[in-house]
Amino acid sequence: MDKIKYGEFDKIPDFNDNFENYCIESNNNYLLPASKSESWDTFLQTINTLNQNENWIFRGQNDGSWDLKPSLLRLCCNPNEQEFQEMLNLFKNTLIEMGLKKYRRVDNTQQWCIARHYGLPSPALDWSYDPRVALFFAIENFQTTTNKTRYVPIYIFDKSIIEKKFKELINLYDDQDLDKRISAQKGLLMFIKNNQQIESILEEPNLSYKYFRKVYIGREDTKKCLNNLEKNNNPICKKTLYPESIEGAVQYCNFKFQKYFRQSYKNTTLMTIKNIEPPLFNTIEKDKYKHFVLLNSRGLPVNCVKCDKRYDNEQLSLEAFINHYLLHGMQIIGLREEQSQDGSINILVTLGISKDKEIIKNINSSI
Repeated sequence: MDKIKYGEFDKIPDFNDNFENYCIESNNNYLLPASKSESWDTFLQTINTLNQNENWIFRGQNDGSWDLKPSLLRLCCNPNEQEFQEMLNLFKNTLIEMGLKKYRRVDNTQQWCIARHYGLPSPALDWSYDPRVALFFAIENFQTTTNKTRYVPIYIFDKSIIEKKFKELINLYDDQDLDKRISAQKGLLMFIKNNQQIESILEEPNLSYKYFRKVYIGREDTKKCLNNLEKNNNPICKKTLYPESIEGAVQYCNFKFQKYFRQSYKNTTLMTIKNIEPPLFNTIEKDKYKHFVLLNSRGLPVNCVKCDKRYDNEQLSLEAFINHYLLHGMQIIGLREEQSQDGSINILVTLGISKDKEIIKNINSSI
């Protein structure tokens, strides 16, 4: 079986009905069976075929380079039982002090489950019975993520094998009646004995591939995927995954508000979400202007081409450059928006100054 390093996506075989298609990925000193689907809809179709008996559970992550490590263990190296208990007691006491007794549980496992599903770091990994939920959590932050690789990972694990092979090491907690949020996300929590990582207790990939797989999903049409998940008969979105929650309503509207977002520069508005049509640079009546400047939001220079203004990394932004060139007397005369495969937006802006005007050389700008 082929062995690859993380990031060699072109060498990963397709995830399809032939479950024997996989390679062995080496990442962070662990070896895992890996496959890929170029599109989210192909992945869901394959899963529907595979998961006829509904034995599989799913977990989506934004970054394929991350280990399968619970959030608390990423932040707190080798915590002991006393520290776990102190943290949990703090959470329980805070709930009481803030009048949130309905979220208080006597059982520690139940309390960690509540904590995790409301965003508190915990020693458990959250999984879902619904692959669409895992897909949603893998891609939901596509516009703000710093990870710009072409794929996001979704892990799939045969729950029946966990109960047979790993029952002494893995504790799955899936009480759907514990909380409405857990039920909405079809969630279950995975606790591993002695805070081990899943990667360290799996069998060799040539055995584990039959019940465990890391499937890379192409980021193409990410926004379309989110809209499709919401329009499904059983919709998946912030509003449905966080029921009776003000934070769910806020996060849902944050996504929907994006179509209204824009940035304004002295009577000129740049839409940063909707695709912008011409004027493009090659359609501008060049005989009317002089001193052209073309700005690319993805690759800005560090200095102004008209004066000695220089930006440091904290100041460097498309807005800063546009405002600075406006002070030079230039105006926006063309713009174009491009959307990459990962859903991020790139903006090209052309500025110029009329032939009957002169560039203002000496400007005092802190922008």
